[in-house]
Amino acid sequence: VIVAAMLTGIGGGMIRDVLAGRKPLVLRDEIYAVWAMAAGAAIGLGWFTTTLDLLFLFVIVIVFRMLSVHYRWRLPRRSLKFVLAQSVYAEELQEERAAEAKDNKEKEGHL
Repeated sequence: VIVAAMLTGIGGGMIRDVLAGRKPLVLRDEIYAVWAMAAGAAIGLGWFTTTLDLLFLFVIVIVFRMLSVHYRWRLPRRSLKFVLAQSVYAEELQEERAAEAKDNKEKEGHL
């Protein structure tokens, strides 16, 4: 249900962006797919079943979407370069710490 809600929620926007020759918003840091997934989860869990409940959920999703546009809420973004640099740095830092620990043990042994 969550995937179906997300695909339905973002499908029209993706088609619009592709036809306009732009990168689809869902591939950027926009948060609107999250609102569709949350609505799908709420429906899948059976929290909203009647027509009035579903209409209320629809209004909630629209309000959150408008708030996210107004306040420029975004999803966290990490680039692949950052992740790779961070992992390389972590390996180097770990090697440096191991070398320091070895040096400290050698110093303690000589004292």
